[in-house]
Amino acid sequence: MKGNAVECNDYLIELLGFESGELRNMPFVDLNHPEDREHSNKLLAELVEGKRKRFQVEKRLCGKDRQPVWVRVTASRIRSEQRNMDYIIKIIENINDRKLAEASLRTSEWKFRVLFDNMKNGFIYNQAVYDDSGDVSDYLFLEANQAFEQLLNIPRDEVVGKLASQLQPETCQSLLGWIDTYGKAALTGQDIRFEHYCQQTDQWLAISVYSPQEDYFATIIEDIDTQHRLQEEMQTYAEQIDTYNRELKMIMKGVSHKVREPFQAIIEKNVTGKTIESAEQIRRLLDDLEQYAGLMSPEMAFTPVDLSILACEAISKQEQHLHEIGAQIEIGQLPSIWGNSIALSMLFSRLIDNAIQFRGKQPLHLAIISQKVDNDWQISIRDNGIGLASEYHERAFDIFWKFPDTPFGGGNGMGLSLCKRIVDLHGGRIWIESKENQGMTVRFTLASQRTQ
Repeated sequence: MKGNAVECNDYLIELLGFESGELRNMPFVDLNHPEDREHSNKLLAELVEGKRKRFQVEKRLCGKDRQPVWVRVTASRIRSEQRNMDYIIKIIENINDRKLAEASLRTSEWKFRVLFDNMKNGFIYNQAVYDDSGDVSDYLFLEANQAFEQLLNIPRDEVVGKLASQLQPETCQSLLGWIDTYGKAALTGQDIRFEHYCQQTDQWLAISVYSPQEDYFATIIEDIDTQHRLQEEMQTYAEQIDTYNRELKMIMKGVSHKVREPFQAIIEKNVTGKTIESAEQIRRLLDDLEQYAGLMSPEMAFTPVDLSILACEAISKQEQHLHEIGAQIEIGQLPSIWGNSIALSMLFSRLIDNAIQFRGKQPLHLAIISQKVDNDWQISIRDNGIGLASEYHERAFDIFWKFPDTPFGGGNGMGLSLCKRIVDLHGGRIWIESKENQGMTVRFTLASQRTQ
């Protein structure tokens, strides 16, 4: 059914992008969007046939550029007896902006629903219900997503639209137990987070509750079971390691005491020659092993430590020996750091002993200096001794590894391994820079700020 436009105002002409006069005598049905044309023709036919007195419809009209414009059309039929013709009067409102906004909203709602139903965390949206005294006594479930079902093993249709008091306790005891927490969030607007063990699914959950607006609150449920169990296992392992370390220290102390006794007796009896030398070596080894065992525990007291004082004290302990060998000592400005003074004192003593033991034929020249590197202090102990070939630089810190033959005898292989253990406990690293017969520099780093 077709009818031509007889009259139209400037608003419609401008809305559809036509020039003045172009719409006149144009079949109006041709302006309908192809997808709306069939329904529009049906309504128009019913109006012309008298089956309707009027109709109202929202549809799209195509402008001159064929771009659709949403309009609301209110149509009615009038009869001109004078001309013996029927006229259709249409009032057309522009609703394009509203329709575009509605379409955008539907898209946003669809995206939200997809996200809501596919997010890994469970989500519940509730409305608080208050008693006569103004306290939260119950709450209504408004929304719940699929992850909620999976994490708590509770079908959504058993809770959505219901009050917490209407739920079956054996099915939803976890939800019923959270009412005090929910009430606090709804009343104060305070965000609350706690961990909960769900017996129904045998897993740990992290529960976060917040109130987006007054009287309403949302709950996010996160599966932390793997994380929680790993933390428990790590705690168990840490306790086991601590127990093993304590037992090792006790064993080392006991063995050291039992083995030391017969060698002490040998020394006291003034037995001469190789026997006394061997006894002394074994006693020193036992002392070193006991010290190493004492460093096995990470629970060490850290305090502010002046490294300059520790270095000077270590030098003073060897003052007589250093004087006898004609050593020259240089100590630069050393920093104060956060550390264990006993362990760090041992570190300086061991490295100075190492420089003395592996000195060359020339008088020993020993320098202790420091420099700031990034956020750490780098301490360097440099000597002019026999040095060490590069292939031994890493092996030198292995326990019981001994330097190659030296003119002044070798150690027991514990010195540098003890040094590495001490530096490790302070979160630093230690290394050697040296070439054979060209002296040695031992460098180690210590944190400049408190780390424990």
